[in-house]
Amino acid sequence: MSKFGKTWWEQQHIKRREKWLTGCTMGKYEGFFGVEFAGKRVLEIGCGMMVATRQILEVAADLWVVDVSSVAVAKAGRLIGSKAVLLSNVEDMLPMDYFDVVISHLVVQHIYEKEVLHQMDYAITALNENGVFAVHYMSTVNGNDGEEQRRQVFHNGGSISRSTSYFKEMLEGRGKVLRQVEPCVFKDTPAGSGRTVLWNGMLVGKP
Repeated sequence: MSKFGKTWWEQQHIKRREKWLTGCTMGKYEGFFGVEFAGKRVLEIGCGMMVATRQILEVAADLWVVDVSSVAVAKAGRLIGSKAVLLSNVEDMLPMDYFDVVISHLVVQHIYEKEVLHQMDYAITALNENGVFAVHYMSTVNGNDGEEQRRQVFHNGGSISRSTSYFKEMLEGRGKVLRQVEPCVFKDTPAGSGRTVLWNGMLVGKP
């Protein structure tokens, strides 16, 4: 994990910046990605303040949680204890061919390409034959022509937007895109910036 990503997230937890940590509810995960968690074996990458985590825990058959922030992992341990498996890295004791759903939400826009590829490799390897990797990413649309900006755009505040075509390029040879999620506009897109930031997502299966 890059210093960029790990340091940024650690600071959000230390300073309790809830705007960046609240993440989503289980219902919003299900609505955005079109996935279900009831009775499933789930890996959640990035637990934030564990709003969705605790809800998934109530319905999932098995829940594993990974977060690069030691503060987040420690808090998760206090709140849910041994009810879920808690990891600080995706490579720590992660089983192969096991999970029905692996979810990465509000994560990849805060890590460099090398770490995104690393996450993809481990997440897809951890999927069972019919499992899905539900991954959220951020893209940027030019205000004048409505076209996605190519490849990567670095933003103030520690985020990186990537075009859908570039994200698919990174997945080549790693996983098969099962479905593209309908994007939604990021409500905090800076006014007058000449661009629109979109929340995007894909459901990915084994190749």
